[in-house]
Amino acid sequence: MKISFAGQTFQLLPDRAALWLERSVLLVSDLHLGKDLIFQSRGFSLSCEVEMHDVRRLASLLDTHSVRELWILGDFAHGRLSEESQSLISFLDMVRTRKLPWRIVAGNHDRHLASCSTLAEHVITGFVSAGIHFVHAPNSKTVPAICGHLHPVFQRRSRTLNFRTPCFYVTAESLILPSFGSHTGGFAISPRPGEQVYLVTENQVMSLPERPLNSSQC
Repeated sequence: MKISFAGQTFQLLPDRAALWLERSVLLVSDLHLGKDLIFQSRGFSLSCEVEMHDVRRLASLLDTHSVRELWILGDFAHGRLSEESQSLISFLDMVRTRKLPWRIVAGNHDRHLASCSTLAEHVITGFVSAGIHFVHAPNSKTVPAICGHLHPVFQRRSRTLNFRTPCFYVTAESLILPSFGSHTGGFAISPRPGEQVYLVTENQVMSLPERPLNSSQC
């Protein structure tokens, strides 16, 4: 699914990422690496394989789309990230093998990244490129913006329907990416008139129908 935002063209991908076509930059947000180890330390059962699968998904996107740069729009980590974390090691191997320029826009969960020697030089605050603000969270003072943070999902629930899926959410000011990480929850959005929602399904991204979804559409 290709869309125009702020005078630029973006391909919205089913793997919950966006490709900036004019620059060949892959945009992702909210990986939340290290969440598995943090929850395990608190007695919760959370598989490490899920994060490893997310890194493999990311590697596949980089190769499939001949990406020139990778920009991560915040919440790369879920908390303090051990440099021995297998998902971090796999991520670093991925970018180093491909000699790929990459950067992390610091998110609210990334406050410890500056103390991580393998990541610190890649962590920056929000920045502007081609007139677009690349930030972690939506903010009316920095527009137009591409960001994450909300983990947007679209849902419809009734006695006959229970539909919930990640989505790209486009307002007048922002293009908000779905969470790339598979260990994250989601915030159910309520789009206003004029706002656009692009639903993420298993194999495609589709524009939300103008009429409310019913069971036959699902």
